[in-house]
Amino acid sequence: MSNNSTGVSVEVQELVTTNYIGIAGLVILLYDHLITFDDEVKYVWCSNKKPMIWLFLINRYLTPLAFGVNINAYTSSAWSDAACGRFVVYEGIMGFVGVAIASLMMAFRVVAVYYGNRYVLALISFLYLAMVGINAWLLTTTGPVIHPGIHGCSMLFGQGNHHIGGWVSATAWTPLIYDTTVVILIVLRTQYIVRAKIAGKVVTVLIRDGLLYFSVIVVVNLVLAVMIVRAADGIKNICAQFQLLMTVTMMSRITLNLRKNMDVSISANSIYTTVGDMHSDIQLDSLAAPPRAILNPPGIERQNGYGYV
Repeated sequence: MSNNSTGVSVEVQELVTTNYIGIAGLVILLYDHLITFDDEVKYVWCSNKKPMIWLFLINRYLTPLAFGVNINAYTSSAWSDAACGRFVVYEGIMGFVGVAIASLMMAFRVVAVYYGNRYVLALISFLYLAMVGINAWLLTTTGPVIHPGIHGCSMLFGQGNHHIGGWVSATAWTPLIYDTTVVILIVLRTQYIVRAKIAGKVVTVLIRDGLLYFSVIVVVNLVLAVMIVRAADGIKNICAQFQLLMTVTMMSRITLNLRKNMDVSISANSIYTTVGDMHSDIQLDSLAAPPRAILNPPGIERQNGYGYV
């Protein structure tokens, strides 16, 4: 009897911890929305709706709405076992969509600072598609965490008859490899500007926020990878929801800070760049050191006073 009581107590603790982590991450995301809403209206809603802006808006609003369903599934006893079995697929897909969109936004910025260099584009595309492909495969192995006698509706990879071994932790280390590559490429491209003390506001914000974003995400992903391998089933994937919410929060901040500082720079210098049809928010004049590179960098076409890579 005591063993059963102990088992139930552990199951309850795992469920409560899952719920608390999810709610805490959602509160952080919503609080950040509130304190940055003025900047969003000014620099996003009142600007031209380009692809980067649409990606920003999708992630900023789809994620909290989708995660609200997660919170309901975690806490409401109205969800049957069959409904939970279907829900965890939705949870996994929506979680990865948020991370994938944020990663795509960072890819656009990397390509922008390299003026659309085809080798950089190929590297980033390969890593991005590998991350998406591996995670899409892992999503086919999802199933609900079983809590005997207690309601719980959270996701776990590798359930059922799927034998995927250590690949489960790829949900953490594939984004980590991708983000590490992105940060290294940005630092390599901009470090000479920083050393020469000619970095503008936009490139300074890009480096500062990029490193902050990387620091937060790398910690969350490392904890997630360790827990997937070592923790009990009930809490293996507990940091995945926090990874999603922090990724979206940090990407929103990077985007708003870049656009805010770009608005200041544009008032002083009207030369800026977008990469093809992607319309990045990275300014050319903040990234090219010598004046001639600003006015006529390689591969830039002149069009109505603005440069497009």
